Amino acid sequence: MYEKADVITQRLVRVLYHEFLCLLINIDELNIVSSTNQVYKTLTSSMIDGFIELGIFMKPDITEDEIVEWLNKPSEVTFYSFLGELERQKERLQEALEISRSKLILDKYMKQGAWLVGEFMVELTDYLNISTLKQNGVKYVIWRTEDDEKVCDVCQSLDGTIFPIDEIIPKAHPNCRCYYEAYTKTEKSIIA
Repeated sequence: MYEKADVITQRLVRVLYHEFLCLLINIDELNIVSSTNQVYKTLTSSMIDGFIELGIFMKPDITEDEIVEWLNKPSEVTFYSFLGELERQKERLQEALEISRSKLILDKYMKQGAWLVGEFMVELTDYLNISTLKQNGVKYVIWRTEDDEKVCDVCQSLDGTIFPIDEIIPKAHPNCRCYYEAYTKTEKSIIA
């Protein structure tokens, strides 16, 4: 499931870079607002389509409206919504471009956009995974790390912890690579 999210994320980042390069080529002081509005309109549509594609791949009974609603909800990890943050970035980019049309500004916003897409793809994957587990009657999940040198102390301390599925704690930080698996044993080492 994370592999599919990676493929979609890579495709969306290519769209993002393409749109920003077009913006760089076409922008001048007379069309900053209209150009960035058009770029973000295209990006928003492409991003929503990508998230819907992942949603339907992972949970065929989910609706497009449910995905868009999820994209409008604040994240428990980043504390802002995907679509809200995309709109905020557009406005900030317009302000920055009014001051300077430097390629460095566009690079900064391309990187922020790429990070945003990746972060929310992982969060959507987690959301859909948990939703599917609940739908299949799973009562508990176990927190898992990637078990490598990049795992932070907080996540390492949670590795192997079992949670009731309705009481899962949010990930400790952005870019967290931890994941939840169904837990079916009847041990009582559960965090409540």
